[in-house]
Amino acid sequence: MPDDNFFGSLLRGHRHAAGLSIDELAGASGLSVRAIGDMERGRSRRPQARTVVLLADALGLNEDQRAALTRSISGAPGSADLPAVTTDFVGRTPELARLAQLGAGPEAAVIVLAGAAGFGKTTLAAHSARQQSDHFPDGVLFVNLRGMDPVPLDSTLALARLLRALGVPERDIPDDESARAALYRSTLQDKRVLIVLDNAADERQVRPLVPGVGASVTLITSRRVLAGLETVHRLHLDTMSGSESVELLQAMLGGRPADEDALADVAELCGRLPLALRIAGRRLLSRPDWDVRQLADRLADQQQRLQHLSAGDLQVATAFQLSYRQLSAAAARTFRRLTLTPGPDAGLELATVLSGLPVGEAEESLDELVDLGLLQSSATLRFSFHDLVRLFGRRQLDEEETGIDQLRDRMVAWLLTSATTAGGWFQTQPVGAREDAEQSLSFDNVDEAQAWLQAEGDNWLGAMRLAAEAGANKEVAATAEAMHWFSERWPYWGHWEEVFGLGRQAAAATGDRVMEATQLNYLAWVAASIRLRPDLALEYTSSALEIAEQAGDLTQQAWSLFYLSSLYAAEQRHEASIGAGERAVRLFGTLGDNEGLATALTQVMSSLLRLGRPAEALDSGTRGLAILDDPANGLHPQVATMMRMQALRLTGIALSALGRRDEAIAVMRESVTLSEPMGAGLLSNASFDLGRMLYDAGQQEQGVELMRRSIAMRTEAGDEVWAARTQKLLDAILAGQNAD
Repeated sequence: MPDDNFFGSLLRGHRHAAGLSIDELAGASGLSVRAIGDMERGRSRRPQARTVVLLADALGLNEDQRAALTRSISGAPGSADLPAVTTDFVGRTPELARLAQLGAGPEAAVIVLAGAAGFGKTTLAAHSARQQSDHFPDGVLFVNLRGMDPVPLDSTLALARLLRALGVPERDIPDDESARAALYRSTLQDKRVLIVLDNAADERQVRPLVPGVGASVTLITSRRVLAGLETVHRLHLDTMSGSESVELLQAMLGGRPADEDALADVAELCGRLPLALRIAGRRLLSRPDWDVRQLADRLADQQQRLQHLSAGDLQVATAFQLSYRQLSAAAARTFRRLTLTPGPDAGLELATVLSGLPVGEAEESLDELVDLGLLQSSATLRFSFHDLVRLFGRRQLDEEETGIDQLRDRMVAWLLTSATTAGGWFQTQPVGAREDAEQSLSFDNVDEAQAWLQAEGDNWLGAMRLAAEAGANKEVAATAEAMHWFSERWPYWGHWEEVFGLGRQAAAATGDRVMEATQLNYLAWVAASIRLRPDLALEYTSSALEIAEQAGDLTQQAWSLFYLSSLYAAEQRHEASIGAGERAVRLFGTLGDNEGLATALTQVMSSLLRLGRPAEALDSGTRGLAILDDPANGLHPQVATMMRMQALRLTGIALSALGRRDEAIAVMRESVTLSEPMGAGLLSNASFDLGRMLYDAGQQEQGVELMRRSIAMRTEAGDEVWAARTQKLLDAILAGQNAD
């Protein structure tokens, strides 16, 4: 009966556990490199006893390990022993506890331990099996199913190995797979055995190896999730934590001094992947003149990182290559091309564009990649790479494909076009898509547009960077312009200064002075409202006003004056704010720009309230609301809604100051209702104001709840400065109550 290479597999496992390359083992044992290689590859399966002794001495094996290595020569019972364990195993405490819990039951159980290449599935399974061995009086068996080999181990051969290990004589093992599976089940029926089926290829391979009734436990490791297996417990293995990763490196180095910060850097550069960490540790052990920082510096080079993560014949890239070879042609192409995405993850639409496949086929390819662990999938169907897997995929792209620049250009064009189209839903006038872009994405409503812009934010911003580097200034400026109104719905994203900064640079490069002034005004908003840098905002908007005056553009002059009015208000210079705001009102009125006019009136209204002039503020608010209520105002519905919400909020404050409490509360409730879909920033302002009004009206419990909720919303959104300032205001309000 032909069988697999028991001895070679076990020898290789001991060598890896010892951290030795074939060259190093040859030097330690006195054997030739070729002889050891032939034994590991199965070309020499019957080494002499003297050879086994030399290898065992060089590997430092204990008595049990020596006996197992000797037995494996003949493939006799016991050849399904567990592989050698590492003495520096660390971490995985929750996973070990879960495996122990699942294996402790009195009835048969099947556990699937799934994870991507290099995540340490085999090591964890072997370690867990040894920990639990006392609970399995009839033995612990291990079979490497070689799921990543071009021809995985046939289940018929695997059954023969298991039956022999269970003591079934060779002559009693049937030839037929079904008969072997039946004998296997009946043999285990009255036994309690732990069977580790390592590196399973698919469900078809392992189904005949799963026992029926009884008390035995089967632990299957696989790069696939084996979703087709029913009535199994599944445990997904992820990368190690940062602390576990450092602990593993320290354990491998023994007592060798090491900089903990450098160890942490190495751990992160290895992506906290157990295989990569072990290789890094072995490289340090084999180079005693290196310190950890030197290795970290080498790994910092992305182009060479995979090359540095190799020790002897053990390489991270090889582990990934085994999975890559299992892919269909379509999935392999999708895998390679997804490495071009600028952001950390991508949605189905972007994957479709890059792969060039129909949506259905692209989705199937993504499922295949997730199934093999080459991609990670979130509950929101976002697909991402482990950092090292991305580097491997990019290497494959460079090696296997041509026209990469054209592919990247197509992706950039699609992302910018889609972003511009999505941003158009928030503009006064929707922005059209570029005519030369392929497969431009469309949206049915504002919610779809906002969801896409937020999900793909890192990608369309990355596309802006790439386009700026390529000198595509027109497209960059158009994308930045399309984000103007949307940015107010997602103010705490953290990248608006870069977006509008790229827009400004693009406008300057093309000589479009009006667009440059426009982007400078947007930057002033970012500096004032998000970065809380009024000095920088004043610099931006002053430059914008100067450029707009030079270009003779009244629109940007008006907007610059509006931003100046806002900045003066922030500095408590309310008379100056009203002056600049009224100049902006006049210019917008001359231009017939209802959007600007209503916005400037709102700013003037705010400053009048600050100066204690609520009646005048109410007049400005009434004028602004009349514009917003006019069906012929020409404003985009989304923009009009946002502006109406702000005008109503200030109107409510003015009415409250005039003693018209019931009217004020009704108007403020309407403002809150309108602000609910606008994001935490706008909603929290209106909610706090309504809460304070209710509190002053005697509805203290409801009022305090609203004010606290508004602070919590803004804290969650990331605006801790506003939240802290407003919390102090709420504390003062409550202190006043206690004082009374």
